[in-house]
Amino acid sequence: MIDDLAKIGDVTGFGPDEDILLAGESPRALHILLSGFAVETQERLGRSVATDVVGPFCPIQLAQTLAGTPAKTRVKTITSARIVLLQALELRSLVQQQEELLRTMFTHTLRAVEFTAEQLRHIKLTSAVQRLAQFLLARMDLSAGPPGRIILPYEKRYLAGKLGCSQETLSRAFAALRKLGVASKGSVVVVKDAVSLEGLARGVDVPNEPTSVAGPLHVEPARRHA
Repeated sequence: MIDDLAKIGDVTGFGPDEDILLAGESPRALHILLSGFAVETQERLGRSVATDVVGPFCPIQLAQTLAGTPAKTRVKTITSARIVLLQALELRSLVQQQEELLRTMFTHTLRAVEFTAEQLRHIKLTSAVQRLAQFLLARMDLSAGPPGRIILPYEKRYLAGKLGCSQETLSRAFAALRKLGVASKGSVVVVKDAVSLEGLARGVDVPNEPTSVAGPLHVEPARRHA
């Protein structure tokens, strides 16, 4: 199975702000990020709104690629990235022929559906302030002691999409956290009181993103492009 995937695969480098998929177009390949980040966006009232951020080892629009249906959102890089491309037609043919690959893809799709449901519950049960606190705590080395310093992995406008809120709501969330000793300037966030931040986020479980298909498959395409 791995050898067959390698034959239809390629690794390509993308710069920041490059389109991976356009909304309404059927994916010609399954894209799996090896490094970097990409954002999913949708047009709303003439404005492009970030709806999610995709990180390393996550397949992009897997269901649409396997089904040959149009992409639901536009997907573009927000940092430099390296991406595995598995040609869609060949991949669909392999899935039909190989039970193990079919089982792997099906399992990942089910986990992705479950993760989406967990995300929706999480958004309904928490405030944007709590979700921001959780995001910051997950990126802190609590053993290092105060103050904690965090470099955001991408711009705040994309962070809003990741946390399921508007940019305006995210700004208010950062303002609310100032009372707990959180200061931010650009991509740098300083946390002076991690204990208070933990108290705000305590008791709320964060959904775990599904294991990617890239991990268990160990895809190693034969051809590479810079």
